Amino acid sequence: MEKQSVKVSTPSHNGADQQSVLSQIDALNRMSMDQLRKRWSDLFGTDSGRLGRSYLVRRLAYRIQELVFGDHMMQKLDQLQQEITQLRLRFQVQLK
Repeated sequence: MEKQSVKVSTPSHNGADQQSVLSQIDALNRMSMDQLRKRWSDLFGTDSGRLGRSYLVRRLAYRIQELVFGDHMMQKLDQLQQEITQLRLRFQVQLK
């Protein structure tokens, strides 16, 4: 069996990251159950137990995306919340 890479891209969120994510997800479909279990262990730090193949593939695909893009979404939400707060303050100042 060919050994699969377990590296997940860091969140810089460019086209290369998107391609990397797509490549990693595509590779999941070609992995054996042993490889999927190993990937699970690498990404979750736990044993996958007796989970079925389709669930492993779906959950691993989600986790890969979560690791690459998830942090970016939280940062964007924080940024938007700060902008909302600034707009509220500016609006209150203009009303006085």
